[in-house]
Amino acid sequence: MLSQMFQRLTLSKLPTAKKQKFRFAYGMSERQFSNLFKKAFKMSGVTGDNMLSLMEQRFDNTIYRMGFAVSRAQARQ
Repeated sequence: MLSQMFQRLTLSKLPTAKKQKFRFAYGMSERQFSNLFKKAFKMSGVTGDNMLSLMEQRFDNTIYRMGFAVSRAQARQ
């Protein structure tokens, strides 16, 4: 019984944990992430794919992917 209660709590927090993982990986604030989600939601197609596409198109990520910076934080400087 007790293990089931803890499992339910863990499963209920899973989407939040995934969201935080993406936010921290791309170095975004909650407001930036929320605005990007709203923009992706208004686009046609799958919202998750649109969101990932918009995150990859950010300038700091482009600089990081091109190899001009070691990390995304350095690319923002």
